Amino acid sequence: MKIRLAYENFWFRNVTFYLLLLSLFLYNEYADRKQDKTPEYIFIELLLILTTIYGAVMFSNVILVRKFLLEKKYFTFFKYFALFWLFYIIVQVQVTQNFGEYISLFNEILGTLFMLFIGTGIYFINLWVLQNVFRTHKKLLNSQAELTFLKQQLNPHFLLNAMNNLYGDALAEPQTVAEKILKLSGLLRYQIEATKKEYVCLTEEIDFVQKYIGYHQYKSHNLKVTEHSEGDFEDFFILPLVFMTLIENAIKFSSECEQPYVDIHWKFMEDHLIFTIENNCLAEGSFLESTGLGLENLRRRLIVSFVKHKITIDKNVIGVFKLELQLWKLNINA
Repeated sequence: MKIRLAYENFWFRNVTFYLLLLSLFLYNEYADRKQDKTPEYIFIELLLILTTIYGAVMFSNVILVRKFLLEKKYFTFFKYFALFWLFYIIVQVQVTQNFGEYISLFNEILGTLFMLFIGTGIYFINLWVLQNVFRTHKKLLNSQAELTFLKQQLNPHFLLNAMNNLYGDALAEPQTVAEKILKLSGLLRYQIEATKKEYVCLTEEIDFVQKYIGYHQYKSHNLKVTEHSEGDFEDFFILPLVFMTLIENAIKFSSECEQPYVDIHWKFMEDHLIFTIENNCLAEGSFLESTGLGLENLRRRLIVSFVKHKITIDKNVIGVFKLELQLWKLNINA
């Protein structure tokens, strides 16, 4: 698991590969060194040349290939690709001439093409490996999430608490029981059905959040919930139950306060969703302990689902917890 997570890290992966190449070339150059070259000179020479080559390949792959070729901007890609590598050949000629390694322009062009072919090929192999790793891990996480949520729905404590609340309402306010049963059944039905899907409609997910909050307000009549929304959410799809952990934590920790409140704000701009949730909590003396596993699982789920995201937590105000979840490029063709 740790090796896979390290490989997913862009800088760790490239720094490790760079150091490996530097070590191999350094050993080869030192073994075949000329008498007039000191080890220090060989190291500096190889460091400059390899850094130039590796930096050029990385720029070509990360900027030109990823931003233009993979985005199907072919004309822009070929234009900047040709200009960049023409500039690189000019620089490479100057570098090799300074170190006395220059043979001919044809040799420099041939070496550049060979290096470009190898570097780009390795990059596409890397993309293929990452996509397969993410795809496999995504299926595993989805299966685990489905199993976890299904277990939660069948959890006897959850159902027992729901029945006890309904029993108490049947004695105190019998006229409201039928409506509460319908709301509870709809809540359970959505959770079971949603976990079987890869994506759900964003409006349905927001509706579920509202019903879920409403269910808890039945249990805690002093829970105050405010909700604001901006933008149009129609026709967009999202991972199912992606907000559930955040809502659960907000309600759970605010319930320890005398006047619990949860404030939710939805803001949607084109394909960019900003979800903000704020709740009060005890500054000290809380009986609840946050493990952070729910939030970490949410991060991992978004990563392996290729959802661009950003999670920001604000704890600057004592007794108030505020979290902002930003999601980009939401699916419109699910």
